[in-house]
Amino acid sequence: MKTILLIEDNNDHIKLMTTLLEFSNYKVFATSDSEDGINFFKDKLPDLVILDLQLPKKSGFEIAQSLKKISTPKKIPIIAVSAYSFQSDREKAFESGCDAFYTKTINTREFPGIIKSYLETE
Repeated sequence: MKTILLIEDNNDHIKLMTTLLEFSNYKVFATSDSEDGINFFKDKLPDLVILDLQLPKKSGFEIAQSLKKISTPKKIPIIAVSAYSFQSDREKAFESGCDAFYTKTINTREFPGIIKSYLETE
C-alpha cells in the first residue's frame, strides 16, 4: 500500500483529500504542522507528498525546499496545492522543488487519478 504525506492546514480539505485517497487504497498521514510533516518525511519516506502552499508556520515553498534537501533512495514527488492560481505561485512552487501544481477546489473525480499518475511513474 502506497503512503501519502498530506501537509494541509484546512480541516475540510484534510478530510476530503484523506477520504478520496483512502478510498483509492492509499495510506494517508495528514498533518497541519510543517515540522511534523518534515519529520514524517525523514522517518517514513512516503511515496508522495501533497503540500499546501499557504501554511501558518512555514510556507509550502519553504517546506518543499527542505524536503528536496533530504537524501532519499527514491524520487518522492511533491504536489503543491493552493487556493491561488497565480502564475507566480505556480512558478515559485516549481522553483522550490514541487513536481506538480494543483489548484483547489479539489475535483473529486479528477484528484485520485492525478495522484495515481504520479505514483505510477516511480
